[in-house]
Amino acid sequence: MYEVELKIKLEDYYSTRENILRTQPTSTVSYEYFDRYYDLNDTLTSSEQELRLRTKTNLLTYQESHFLTFKDSPFDLYSKSKPEFESEIIDPIAIDSLLKKLNYTESLSYKKNCEVFNVVFEDNELEVSLVKIRGLKDSFLEVETLSETLNNTSNLLKMLHRYLTEIKLSESQICTTYYVDMLKEVREAE
Repeated sequence: MYEVELKIKLEDYYSTRENILRTQPTSTVSYEYFDRYYDLNDTLTSSEQELRLRTKTNLLTYQESHFLTFKDSPFDLYSKSKPEFESEIIDPIAIDSLLKKLNYTESLSYKKNCEVFNVVFEDNELEVSLVKIRGLKDSFLEVETLSETLNNTSNLLKMLHRYLTEIKLSESQICTTYYVDMLKEVREAE
């Protein structure tokens, strides 16, 4: 699958939330994500690939689910959208052990809180997330959809830009820096 995504650094979290609600989400759920990133001698990072183990906790029910995700190098350099391969897993401890046995090392971990809105816009299903990451002062918006084919991704990116306009965000707010890089910079400065 191709994850078509835009990330925005927010100037006003709460007015953005109100603007999202005006687009009539079909559902809203709050999660805490615990993300662990793995690398093998910096080979993934150097090619902008990601190997992530995620624990996703529903903050209403406290039900946990776990996912192993590989994101390939970006197919769109402007948005940093990537092909994504993800599978739900049962035992994150076993997967962590397996990755380490294969000589992958955990390069970074962090927690983020997300309020996730499912929105239908121009007949496309979007996942719109308001994001706060422990250790970063800024908050973010992620808007994404999936495509089975690469040749449809440019049309979907254009549609995501129209959705940003709909919720009163501008293209100048688009952020292409990875959270991992932001956190590494903060942690190195400490």
